[in-house]
Amino acid sequence: MNLHAIVPLKRLHQAKSRLAPVLPPESRRELVLEMLERVLHTLQHPAVAAVWLVSAEPSVLALGSTWGALPLFDHTQELNDALTYARTTVWEAGASALLVIPADVPLIIPADVAALATALAQGSDVVLVPDEHGSGTNALGLRRQANDIPFCFGPASAHQHRAEATARGLTPQHLELPTLALDIDLPVNLYAYRTLQRVCYS
Repeated sequence: MNLHAIVPLKRLHQAKSRLAPVLPPESRRELVLEMLERVLHTLQHPAVAAVWLVSAEPSVLALGSTWGALPLFDHTQELNDALTYARTTVWEAGASALLVIPADVPLIIPADVAALATALAQGSDVVLVPDEHGSGTNALGLRRQANDIPFCFGPASAHQHRAEATARGLTPQHLELPTLALDIDLPVNLYAYRTLQRVCYS
């Protein structure tokens, strides 16, 4: 299996606006890049043949290249459109399966990547990891056979991705991966992340 990973990232000035009550703009920028570096480094995994960073900012793409990512300029500036474009690119590059991993899941560990890759290699056409509330999608794996499933990232995306798979006669595999369940959108998420950092890395 030739597995590629796609990591999309908004423009830095747009990212993590819901953290504005607790972080000024420069601190939010630093947080976004810190999380991106962690995600890209973790995706440098034996099971992943290539990692693509999708962004509309050339400076971010250049930085991602130093962390092992292939740059893919986002001409669409809409998340699901950008992922559709990226999917076409990775298929053309020879991928037989792909992962979509958001840039804001900094607790991702190599075992998470291995679990996703194993599920795809064992024949699951669609593999989904929900967020801690079970509503969002914190990782999505697709084999080439599931190419026509639209990306539905946004509110209630886990339900939408499952529904799109089921409508095509596919049964999505649901993985509960605690270190992938936390995405950093709200101040409470940031607090949990910083607390876990102190516990795990002190």
